[in-house]
Amino acid sequence: MLQSYCNGQSDLTMQERTFGSAVVQAVTDRIRDSCIYSDDRLFIRRLAIVQSDDGEMSTTYRPGYNGGIWQIDEAKFISTRSCGSSAIYQECGLILSKFNITWSSVQWTDLLKPLYSGLAASLYLKLQGADPAPGDVAGQASLWKTYFQPSQDVATYTTKVQKAESETDGSCDYKPIDIVFIIDESGSVGSTNFRKILNFLAEVVDNLNIGPSAVQVGLVKFNSAATRVFYLTTHSDKTSLKSAILNTVYRSGGTSIGAGIQHADRYIFPVKYGGREDATKIAILVTDGASFSASFTNQTANDAKANHIRIFAVGIGNIRISELNSAASDPDCTHVSVLTNFNQIDDIIYEIKKSACRASNPVGPEAEVGGEVGDGDGSTIEISTEDGNNKTITTEVDCGVLNVYSSFATPHPSPAFYDKTDTAIAGSPSIFVVHVTDKRPLFVTFVRLNPDPSCPNASYTGDVSNDPPKDTVFANNDWNTISNPCTKGGAKFHSHPTDPAKFITCDDSQKMYITQCSSGKLYSNGSCIHAHMITVGKSSTPVGSPVDALSTHLILCRVSGILQECQSKDLAEDFYAKLCDGTNPPIKNPCTSCAIADSHLVHPYPLDDNKYITCDGEDSHLITQCPIGERFSVAKQSCISSSDSEEEEEEEEEEEDGSEGNGNSNDGIDGNPCTEAARAQNKYYFPYTPDRTKFIQCNEWGDRFIMPCPSGEIWFDEISSCAADALGEASSGGTSGNPCTDNAGKLVAHSNPAKYIQCDNGGVAHIMSCPGGLRFYPSKSYCDW
Repeated sequence: MLQSYCNGQSDLTMQERTFGSAVVQAVTDRIRDSCIYSDDRLFIRRLAIVQSDDGEMSTTYRPGYNGGIWQIDEAKFISTRSCGSSAIYQECGLILSKFNITWSSVQWTDLLKPLYSGLAASLYLKLQGADPAPGDVAGQASLWKTYFQPSQDVATYTTKVQKAESETDGSCDYKPIDIVFIIDESGSVGSTNFRKILNFLAEVVDNLNIGPSAVQVGLVKFNSAATRVFYLTTHSDKTSLKSAILNTVYRSGGTSIGAGIQHADRYIFPVKYGGREDATKIAILVTDGASFSASFTNQTANDAKANHIRIFAVGIGNIRISELNSAASDPDCTHVSVLTNFNQIDDIIYEIKKSACRASNPVGPEAEVGGEVGDGDGSTIEISTEDGNNKTITTEVDCGVLNVYSSFATPHPSPAFYDKTDTAIAGSPSIFVVHVTDKRPLFVTFVRLNPDPSCPNASYTGDVSNDPPKDTVFANNDWNTISNPCTKGGAKFHSHPTDPAKFITCDDSQKMYITQCSSGKLYSNGSCIHAHMITVGKSSTPVGSPVDALSTHLILCRVSGILQECQSKDLAEDFYAKLCDGTNPPIKNPCTSCAIADSHLVHPYPLDDNKYITCDGEDSHLITQCPIGERFSVAKQSCISSSDSEEEEEEEEEEEDGSEGNGNSNDGIDGNPCTEAARAQNKYYFPYTPDRTKFIQCNEWGDRFIMPCPSGEIWFDEISSCAADALGEASSGGTSGNPCTDNAGKLVAHSNPAKYIQCDNGGVAHIMSCPGGLRFYPSKSYCDW
């Protein structure tokens, strides 16, 4: 359902008694990005989990206690107000400059605001000398017990942290990331410490989802010169990747950090060497000392950053901190880690993983973006605003709901902290304009907040443009017949005056955009809702119309501005006539000329789930009663048991699809075409030579299934699809033909109503897909509802 849209900044970190993981993450991001406690090694984030379950513990905001999410006792808080202390003097200054908060004047009651509670925890820990904090969970558990909960066992800390982090450990699973390790093999490192570096890299890899569509890893080593160990695409699975890392040979030599960065930038990350245009690019530099030329390091690092590569620097031992700071991305405090010896190297594995996963993907001032986002996961882009133009951001999602957050103030916009937000649902894009006033980068996060079992991983496509928004539906005549309802300060959403499956969205400049609800849904009171509800006992189940979107208009109508069950008297005389072009005459009958032309001969009966309508010519139709205990299923186009759910129908269809037999049966053909070589070329469909009305479908494991073509169609290998048997070839024994032979330059129907065949001028067939929720109408020669 559509959510309320919000313009203007929202900051839950500064509102009293707010809670939740999004709020806590926003607080820790703001503290780290402001370099107030950047070297906390995730301790501040973990402390909120252990102290109050991110504020969701019932005792968090108990009467008489004002410690907030981080549960900072009053005595601890009072100790942090001594900003004259050298331990926190600089931090108090940063709090004033970044947040306009004079910390010495803050009261304990202010800690009811999450940002204040997080700042108090940070300052208190710095007063105790916990800077940097221990990187390992056991060390942090000991610190927590000593300064926060002396009566508790350290196991409480480790158990709660490990449980929480294991539940969110898939944050990288659906994000394309290209990571290149740049490691020091100079003489000062030595073979023993070089082996520790390799073990460190292997542990980092062990915590990532490795694969062609997820995380790819490349490796460069350097001494006085740089050497490629392997490309990003060399190893596509975790086992071979770890083996290659651990078997890397140590050579010794001088130290040229710049040579390592330059080699990764020029010869590993580019697309022609295996990098991906849509991937977040991360370089992790590991070195033990200073190079022979700090200026060369700075130059090559700047070149890499200009190519949208984010650099993390890990320094061990006697390093030159200024050189690491110049090499790493900004801010230095979150991109540079300094360890005193190689034995500490595993302290930062989890932090680097999380930082890499949450790093934004830089794009230009105009760009096309996209990807896959699982429930609760987020993907962030960083948009350049150097051109000074306002940005129009359009986002479409193929299923479920996608929330879009933008901000200039934080590199991690979220529900808890953002400048502007919008929502995209399947069939209803998000469109909003961001006004650019300076050249700060604009960060946009795409995140799915509400789990949707039917849509575990949504794919989205986005467009960043300098152009004003465009209409999101196909060419239509709405603009000539609909007056603009958008007014300054008025409502953002309006009903479409003639089509209940569309609605009007207004932008900040009072322009209107017409949007279509997804298939099987109609617009009502700010939401796209399911077109019909089946009630069984006390439970109601939403039922869309995946086969015949046209029929959804039969089920509900608008009465006094509210969608409800249609009565014949409530329908306008031309209601059905407007459902598609060519309807003649305009009668209250689903068997319209265009419906019959497109083989839409069976429809649900509007007022009774136990009946259905069968078309018997344009002016005639039959109303049939299902047997007792059965109802009509739009998806199955037949009567089924009233107790069957939509999910059971889909499972039955899947079982029926494979019922003809697989490659292990005696099916009258020799050999299995579903070879590994064929699958490597994405070829999963083959002709079934004994019978032109069938074809072979392969699965990803090499099994074959004999599948039937729809009635009246035969297999055409040229288009890898079934199509109309116009010449009666199946019965006459003719050979497969090309449906575009006599249809050059035309659009031809595909067996799948959501697709069509586009014939180019040379008679070559191209299979095309209609946008989500639409189907192809041969009588119109375009996709529509």
